[in-house]
Amino acid sequence: MRLNTNSLKRTVAVLAAVCTLGTCCIAGSIAYAKDAGVNTATIDTKQNSKTSIIIHKYENNPAGTTRGNGEKVDNLNGRKPIKGVKFTLWRVKKKSGADAGEIDLSNADGWKKIKGLENLEATAAKDKKTANGFMTGNNAEFVKYDANGEGVEASKGKTCETVDDGSCSFTNLKMGLYYVEETDVSGAQLKDGKTWKPVSITKGVDPFFVTTPLANESKKTWLYEVNVYPKNDTSNDLPKKTPANTPNKLNIAKD
Repeated sequence: MRLNTNSLKRTVAVLAAVCTLGTCCIAGSIAYAKDAGVNTATIDTKQNSKTSIIIHKYENNPAGTTRGNGEKVDNLNGRKPIKGVKFTLWRVKKKSGADAGEIDLSNADGWKKIKGLENLEATAAKDKKTANGFMTGNNAEFVKYDANGEGVEASKGKTCETVDDGSCSFTNLKMGLYYVEETDVSGAQLKDGKTWKPVSITKGVDPFFVTTPLANESKKTWLYEVNVYPKNDTSNDLPKKTPANTPNKLNIAKD
């Protein structure tokens, strides 16, 4: 079925951190497809527990002027991959209210639970919240699972580290809303010729949300393997334990 809502007059794409040159685009979407034609009935429910989120860490931004849409970027415009950076992923659930609990994005009801993310921005503003703001404080809308140990439904989350090609993969994921943090850049390295050398991440990645599946607005299809290309800046100075987070305002794509 299509997701119909009077409060949304257009498809809203907000969820974070695939960035072009100076422009933040999407790595997830609130797929209220009343206008754009994306239909939740076409979601392949057999892909549940088989979806993936692949994070690609490069110097600056590899996408150039190409707007990120969750697909893999083939033209990296000469950007170099960064290995040794750790990202942590949590699957989240609705914190409270009549619809509290599991967010299953294999069906329309799951997408209705995350409609509040239309108010997501990278920097806090009136009636807007950052990704972190949706997860913390008295007005938090989402909460992490609290199982022991490591895993996307555990309090510590699941961590992966970027390898030689700059990628870090989370696989066999349930369809849902995921929260991502860049948790350690102290081991960041950039390849200089044949040698890997330490590099400092001078502008870290802000926490962000990703959905699986992801609505591909242009093709009117669903992606079950979502590629994320966070924007960041690097320096040849010694690595820093904590990245300096200077957020950029997220654009909202309108039809």
